[in-house]
Amino acid sequence: MKINLYGVSTHNLKHIDLSVPKGKIVVFTGVSGSGKSSLVFDTIHAEGRFRYLETLSSEVGYFSRKRDRPTLMGINGLSPTVALEQKSGRKGSKSRLSDISHLSPLLRVLFTHLGSPHCPRGHGPINSHDVESVVRELSGMPSGTRLTISAPLSGPISQEMSNMLQRQGFTRILIGDERYDLSSPESPPAHDSFEVMVDRVILKDSSAPRIAGSVELAFRMASGRARVHVHEGQVI
Repeated sequence: MKINLYGVSTHNLKHIDLSVPKGKIVVFTGVSGSGKSSLVFDTIHAEGRFRYLETLSSEVGYFSRKRDRPTLMGINGLSPTVALEQKSGRKGSKSRLSDISHLSPLLRVLFTHLGSPHCPRGHGPINSHDVESVVRELSGMPSGTRLTISAPLSGPISQEMSNMLQRQGFTRILIGDERYDLSSPESPPAHDSFEVMVDRVILKDSSAPRIAGSVELAFRMASGRARVHVHEGQVI
């Protein structure tokens, strides 16, 4: 297969006819001003780019029509082209191929639906759960398993926050692996996060309603987040 050009008169080219083989490495060489760039970049690439952009949205097509088309009588066998010039191109809001081709929004949707977020601390994939799925997973653990359900909150715990939690009926918090009693005269150490202990449960056949209520409360307190500590030390 070949790219066939007829009557090319771009810049300093004078009505030349040319056939360029496709699928081959082709070298255009000559002295400065002989028309190498006029043929390769300003004719073959320019026409291939114009025809490709014309197949896209009307917005992109508008920008393609503002570019000068090469001067020639005809060309066939031309595919969409990509050109790498020695000079750096002018960067702008449409400088990336994914933006020009309008693929960026589709790629974002693709990663959102098919991507699998992972814990940055190496605890494996991050999965979202509702109350029912949490209850179902915890209920599958052996009877007698001890659980602590907590609500993770950001920021250090202030005295005002401690008083408010106690008025709401909460008595303990977790900072790291350590438990602290809110009624203790000693303030817990300053930390960038803590967990309010919502409930401690020993699993049995009738635990599901209690777990559901505690998980739902933790979700409300922590904007949709909850942590479940299993007695062996596993955190869910």
